[in-house]
Amino acid sequence: MALKLKLTTEEFGTLGDTLKPLYVEKKEGETTYYLLDAEVEDTTALRNSVAATRAEREALQKQLKQYEGIDPVKAKEAFDKIADLDRKKLEEEGQFKQIEQQMKDRHAQELKAIQDEVAARDQRIKQREADIERLVVDREIITGLSHPDVQGSVVVMLPHVKNFVTAKQDEAGNWVPVVHDGKGGPRVIDGQGTPMNIKQLCLELAANPDYAANFKTKAKGGSGTNPGGSGAGGSGSGNTVSSRDSAGLSANLEAIAAGKVVVSE
Repeated sequence: MALKLKLTTEEFGTLGDTLKPLYVEKKEGETTYYLLDAEVEDTTALRNSVAATRAEREALQKQLKQYEGIDPVKAKEAFDKIADLDRKKLEEEGQFKQIEQQMKDRHAQELKAIQDEVAARDQRIKQREADIERLVVDREIITGLSHPDVQGSVVVMLPHVKNFVTAKQDEAGNWVPVVHDGKGGPRVIDGQGTPMNIKQLCLELAANPDYAANFKTKAKGGSGTNPGGSGAGGSGSGNTVSSRDSAGLSANLEAIAAGKVVVSE
């Protein structure tokens, strides 16, 4: 039978004289118990802590770091101490290697559980951030294309404009759109480094002969026909949402991109 890490007074009394020196007496309130004197950490509190804090990513990372501080030299000294007391007898009964393997397996399982939980939470956070970024970018581009000064086809131009827009969190934690050069570099409009906004990007694309036919801007005198002849981003379905209605735009992003909902001034 494998040696237990913790014994009651009654269990300790049943040990032989060769095994009793392996344990040290401990007290907890009025209760007396005995622990195997191998400098092995009692992991009961650790397991309880892991279960209680599993919902918090920061706490899990803190638990993970404590394993980085395990000193292999001290661990070896603990095992050597057991061996010096009665190594031959323990090895003959297979108890020494059994205890050693049990400790390794227990620590490995707890460490893997923490690592897996942290990885899973990181993945969920990344997915949520990607969803938020997509919604912010689509909403702001649709608003920019629907501006009276722009009047661009949402159906046609949305994917093209998205090639030059991303989103990031500002110092207040709010997600804001950022216009870039297609390679991640920020676009500016003057020598002071003023960032280009989406409306300015749309007007720049409207001046490009490759995209001009997809805009009906005032600068072009109302000329220019969107694909399908249905106007800026419309499909003729009769469903409309105002370009000033942020909530309505967010709720109808896919329908607007598909041409099922028209963005009006």
